[in-house]
Amino acid sequence: MIEIDLVHYLSSHNFKCGLERQKNIDVILEKTGGQLKDHQFLHIFAIQTYGSSKQKAAELAYQVMNVMLAWMSNRVANVVLNAGPYDFTDTSTKEYRYQAVYEIYEF
Repeated sequence: MIEIDLVHYLSSHNFKCGLERQKNIDVILEKTGGQLKDHQFLHIFAIQTYGSSKQKAAELAYQVMNVMLAWMSNRVANVVLNAGPYDFTDTSTKEYRYQAVYEIYEF
């Protein structure tokens, strides 16, 4: 599953990430869609970063962005930033959060 590959990739760059919010997790991966496009699988992920302040959430989002845009492997052909990073503070939990949407093209 591409989700597991993505968790391993970001974890290998020292990000505390997962597929759901937990106390020790500050990067959340959410697959929002996908399709077969031009003979490649396209996966769409929203990646949310959390911080103790809006600035820390933003800084983490940009660090993740730099690592995401460099991801190439025997499985991943290309990563495209579709939107963001942008402020996505969770008003119900009052947690500072940023979000970016990525298109991941798989061989």
